[in-house]
Amino acid sequence: MDETIEEIKRRADIVEVISQYVALRPAGPGKWKACCPFHDEKTPSFNVSSERGFYKCFGCSASGDVFKFVQEIENISFFEAKKQLAEKYGVAVQNKRDITPEQQVVYDERDRLLKINAATTAFFRAQFSGNKGLPARDYARTRGLSNATLERFGIGYAPDSWDALYHELINKYGFKPEECARAGVLVEKENEETQKTRYYDRYRHRWMFPIWDAQGRVIAFGGRVLEGAQSGASDAKYINSPEGPLFNKSRTLYGWHLARQEVGKVENVIICEGYMDAIALHEAGFTQTMATLGTSLTEQHVGMLARLSPKVVYLCYDGDSAGMRAALRSAPIFATHDLNVRVVTLPDNDDPDTFIRKRGQIGFQNALKNAPMLTRFRVEMAVRDFDMSQIGERMEAIKQASEVIAEVRNDIEKDALVTWLADYWAQSEGVTAATRVQMIGAAVRREVGAAVKRARAAQSSAKFPPQNHSQNGTSSTRRDDARAENLVENLPLSGVEKAERMLLATLLGTPSWRARILEKIPAGRWTRAEHAEIAESLRQFDWNEPIEAGLLMQTLSSESSEIVGELMLSDEAQIVVSDVVIDDLVARLNGNYARQVEHEILEMVRLKLERSEPISEAERKSYNDAIIATRRKSAPESKA
Repeated sequence: MDETIEEIKRRADIVEVISQYVALRPAGPGKWKACCPFHDEKTPSFNVSSERGFYKCFGCSASGDVFKFVQEIENISFFEAKKQLAEKYGVAVQNKRDITPEQQVVYDERDRLLKINAATTAFFRAQFSGNKGLPARDYARTRGLSNATLERFGIGYAPDSWDALYHELINKYGFKPEECARAGVLVEKENEETQKTRYYDRYRHRWMFPIWDAQGRVIAFGGRVLEGAQSGASDAKYINSPEGPLFNKSRTLYGWHLARQEVGKVENVIICEGYMDAIALHEAGFTQTMATLGTSLTEQHVGMLARLSPKVVYLCYDGDSAGMRAALRSAPIFATHDLNVRVVTLPDNDDPDTFIRKRGQIGFQNALKNAPMLTRFRVEMAVRDFDMSQIGERMEAIKQASEVIAEVRNDIEKDALVTWLADYWAQSEGVTAATRVQMIGAAVRREVGAAVKRARAAQSSAKFPPQNHSQNGTSSTRRDDARAENLVENLPLSGVEKAERMLLATLLGTPSWRARILEKIPAGRWTRAEHAEIAESLRQFDWNEPIEAGLLMQTLSSESSEIVGELMLSDEAQIVVSDVVIDDLVARLNGNYARQVEHEILEMVRLKLERSEPISEAERKSYNDAIIATRRKSAPESKA
């Protein structure tokens, strides 16, 4: 086995690596659980074993070792995952045997872009601390940011120049202008008259924010313009790097790598809009804060948050900002992930940054404490702009609010919202009479009930569109087929299959048994093709060599790979077997094979007798051997 892989596995704690992406919870000695990062679920079915260095999701069947996890979560090749882990844990990579030429090209580009970003970060940091960085340092002081926070977020300064960064990257580091443009730190522009291409610095006289991925690598930049630019800086207050191989705004949350561990401690996460709000909240001690980057919350963002398993998600946007309106539209995505979302409401003209500076940590803590649930906030927003004294507007307000309430699944929460809406209506009319209040409550409940029916009808229509039964069969037939498939899939395992699983688990977990088991069970004697494939693949390993599950799974079909994943974290894999048990399990398989051979020969003899065909001595001997083998629970030699 590759010594580099062994050394990485020795140093890389799989729990530590996975915890960078998922909030793991203890589930017993050496075991951890979480909601799976590879599919949506509400009940955790993603299991990690620190002892075996393996993970397995019993919901979607994703499984593997630390290399496989990084491959899947980052969508990169095995070699890239290996290189990434090697760099993180200080292991030298000595060969590139596990990467194709095409993958090498992709990896080399990503690696080059990351190096350009790292060099750019160092340049901006040096400029911030140097003589030219006085405007940036002055700005930091006006925002009340400590040196520790500036260091933590890697704040830098892009000098007021068209080519300062260009000369740094090209002359000092030897990067090519075109690859720096692909990284997004230089701009490529062609002169229409001369047909020549020139490159210049994208960021000029700006306060610079590095943007990181989950591993803390800089993948992009954001820049805030400072006053007094002489180099023709863009009028845009904030600009981000363009999207590319490293950076996708819809999949990136600013400060994720800094905040994720704190989310697990305080069991909540704060989402705001933009760099400065996030940095201000971190400065005030709310280090569980992350921010979107010029885009609304996407399904990918919400999926990332769900993997951290927070008890509460706080949305903290400017009260009437585009971000808040977009967040309200994202409510169904939050509901899909069963997240408890609350909205932090701030006074008009305040954002999290200005609010913190005015009210301090205690003031913001109170704002969190008083934050209403997202559904309550949406209901309030639905009726806010209507004149409830006008019948037409009141009817529309109640209808829109009822559609929000209809989405709520929890009956207690739904009842509380109905009561609030009825009270709001009554107060707008100045009604106090008990009879009238009851009538208003009943009217609200009828409207909510109608909204629920409309929503169900829409869902039913989308789920069961009209079918052409003459071509595709009746819907009842299709349901019967699906039910039958379900029954087959859930049939209990036979004794032979259980014995095979136990043997495979032993082959995977105990190298010393490998030679003995594989010698006694040739490929043709396993009852399932997947089991045979796994057993044959294990022959590539030395007899006493530990199995590298990730590498093994790459050589297998998806069905066989799934079985390996199950076995690595199964009860069978935890059992230490004796030679008596092994011999008994082998005997079961060989006995089953012998019975199959006996049945085949008996069937052949029966057919010959029916046809009055002679039975040769060789066939008689084969039959006798099969009967003897069946009684001994061993396989006939002639059929090995």
